[in-house]
Amino acid sequence: MGAADMPAKELTGQLKAAGFPAGSALTGADGAVRVIVGPYPGDATLAEARSRLEAAGYRVIRSW
Repeated sequence: MGAADMPAKELTGQLKAAGFPAGSALTGADGAVRVIVGPYPGDATLAEARSRLEAAGYRVIRSW
């Protein structure tokens, strides 16, 4: 999650520029755009990506 007023397109661009595989999708009944980072092939790479995201100032809402 980026800043509250940041458009999903801008957040996706920032993540890609930082080397993260990122995309966005319109999902759910609320009409919100979700920014998705990944996929990662295993728990170790997922944990490392989560740490890098948090160190860069992003808040990870959910990982699975």
